[in-house]
Amino acid sequence: MPFGDLTKWEAACVTGRRSTVGRCYNIVDPLHVEPVCAETRKKISKAHRGRKHNAEWRENAAASHRGKKRSAETCANISASKRGKKLSAEHRANISKAQRGKKASPQARSNMSKAQLGKKRSAEARANMSAGQLKRAPHSAETRKKISAGQIGRKPSAETRAKIAAAKLGKKRPDVSARQLGKERSTETLANMFIAQKRRRARERAAKEGVPHVEI
Repeated sequence: MPFGDLTKWEAACVTGRRSTVGRCYNIVDPLHVEPVCAETRKKISKAHRGRKHNAEWRENAAASHRGKKRSAETCANISASKRGKKLSAEHRANISKAQRGKKASPQARSNMSKAQLGKKRSAEARANMSAGQLKRAPHSAETRKKISAGQIGRKPSAETRAKIAAAKLGKKRPDVSARQLGKERSTETLANMFIAQKRRRARERAAKEGVPHVEI
């Protein structure tokens, strides 16, 4: 008989004994779990602090949770418990170090994209994200090349272009002339800018004349 069934059988026996005789010598009900107090939780947390699991343990733990789907209620509870918590600089650095060099699979990227689709962030959240990006160190030359290579050949849909145009409507561009003054660009950069400008003018001309545009 499985252990779980034995536990239920014991609980049924205890309940039946108490209802008929009125007494039972079990110390506690088999299904009763005492809540852990805050002090005990702190002791458990302190005892486990600094412990590092080996690769095999981590793989087994990951495998046991793989494929499991949390209910909407569970996700909401987890979100509520984490809301307002601020991670220390050391904690954030450790997370960054652990994630560095990892590449998400196409399936994982697709799942993350679907999870974010349709989500609308509040003005406060957008402001926080913007402020966080401003504090980041500028990308290295290698990173900029990777970002550029990833964007080559990508064409936004008509709907995306319409949304971008609507978002920028009425906005005044900041004066970047002072920021760009005295900045030296390489021959390659100037050539790329010239090609991009030429393509943009060709697109505008084709749109104005109502003829299909073929990207060169």
